[in-house]
Amino acid sequence: MLCVITAALLVCGFQDKPQTPPNPPPNPPAEAKPQPAPGGPLNFEVAGNRIGIYGILRMDMYYGTARVNHNEFTYYALTPDPSQTPTINERNNWIDFTPRLSRLGVKVDRDSLPFWGSARASGVLEFDFQNRATSETNGLESESRELPRLRHAYIKVTSGGLSFLAGQTWDLISPLWPGVNADGMMWNTGNLGDRRPQFRVGWETPISDDPGFNIAVAAARTGAIDRKNLDGAASDNMRDGDDSGRPMLQGRVGLARLFDKRVDVGVWGHFAWERTETKIAGRNHFYSNSVGADLKAKILNELTFAGEIWYGKNLSDLRGGIDQGVDTATGKEIVSRGGWAELVAQLADPYFIAVGVGVDDPRDGTLSAATQRSHNIAPYIWNKLDFGGGVAIGAEAIFWATDYFNLQTGRANRYSLFVTYAF
Repeated sequence: MLCVITAALLVCGFQDKPQTPPNPPPNPPAEAKPQPAPGGPLNFEVAGNRIGIYGILRMDMYYGTARVNHNEFTYYALTPDPSQTPTINERNNWIDFTPRLSRLGVKVDRDSLPFWGSARASGVLEFDFQNRATSETNGLESESRELPRLRHAYIKVTSGGLSFLAGQTWDLISPLWPGVNADGMMWNTGNLGDRRPQFRVGWETPISDDPGFNIAVAAARTGAIDRKNLDGAASDNMRDGDDSGRPMLQGRVGLARLFDKRVDVGVWGHFAWERTETKIAGRNHFYSNSVGADLKAKILNELTFAGEIWYGKNLSDLRGGIDQGVDTATGKEIVSRGGWAELVAQLADPYFIAVGVGVDDPRDGTLSAATQRSHNIAPYIWNKLDFGGGVAIGAEAIFWATDYFNLQTGRANRYSLFVTYAF
């Protein structure tokens, strides 16, 4: 299926202005497309604030060869082991359609503040519709009844090289992401990080004509993603991260625009605390940490490499450990390592194709239950044809192989076609 679509895209031969390949530079402000030029129909000014409206209309169509954790935001394949009831993963094909990744955003900025003339202020408010409305009859998610989901809501103030950010946006760690799997973003298959409320301070300064040095630290909410509450609602009905009384700490140091603006590189990490009122396997204090690195390099003008590697423990709130944080039977934090790598080639002015792979590998010594996931790998290929004017069409194929601690390996292929119109 993917080969047929790819061949059809190649023979079309459309010519248009080249666009930057996917995988944004470190610490992107949001996933939004660049805003229209000043004076365009979607921009206006109020009391010194420039306001721009942007968005994307998107339709995704999926076909799968076996069951996965979720058709749309897929992380891993389910096991076909006959000991599991019911056995649902053996040759169980499926399809799915969704417009949920359509989004709408507002970006605001100004050149100075009345009492801080050198400061620039900006902000983003962005929604999509990847929330879940439940049917009253069968408990399945209701399509055509999507609910808005807050993606970004933050304020940023910069003065010289100093910046302050307050609100919800991407984690500071793991600043890149693969171009494939726009909903699941290869989370729990090698890519860490998500969006969460945070306060961030950053500093950037040039070290020569082009290269720059940047450093940032953030205090963020623990449990914003996995909502971990190991001792349950009957104990305190509070996220274990909130119960610790301490924020998650994140940090990153990077070098940008090296080697004639061809290379960006950074190292990063985090530390977080969790506490339970009731002891879990004799413990009520748990810790989450990671260390990692990111690299984006333009090898040729038409070929770009991007990737990340990392190591850490109790990473379910950062989309690591194959969605496993603490083994409640032993009280151990699950240790994992992983990363992803991707090559993007621009074969013609409007056409991009990429190949890559993601890996998440929890250590067996920190697992105990037979059903726990011990290894997850997914090679993939994707391509996109950009017609210009914000309209694009693309196709991708991802091949998951998920090992279990003492069950059969789950294997699932997911093929998808997407159509987008960004403004």
